[in-house]
Amino acid sequence: MTMDNKHTAEQIVEALGGPKNVKGLTHCVTRLRFTLADDTIVSDDAVSAIDGVMGVAKASGQYQVIIGPAVADVYAEAAPLVGGASATDVADTAEGNNPIAAGYKIMHGEEEVTENYTITAKAGTLTI
Repeated sequence: MTMDNKHTAEQIVEALGGPKNVKGLTHCVTRLRFTLADDTIVSDDAVSAIDGVMGVAKASGQYQVIIGPAVADVYAEAAPLVGGASATDVADTAEGNNPIAAGYKIMHGEEEVTENYTITAKAGTLTI
């Protein structure tokens, strides 16, 4: 069964107490990272039970919802619900312009490498 990103995003935001409880939203390669006004009202079990959610973690003052490689797509649906992203941010993640997510998909065999990719970091360069 294919995950419905919009439905998953809506369920996550509601399980976190609704848009009024979300003070901020970002994402990394696999996780939605929420800053909540009150994290005591959230049931970890309820969030973890949502289709498409692999689990939850709490770190650095963030409530992190583990999504996996579809995180950019779920973020693109969740950000407008909480008023936290510009149209450009959402368009970039929805269009797949996230090099970290692309690298993750390549490394995990979800996308084939059809051209050379170069990832440059402070410590060095990795060419795939």
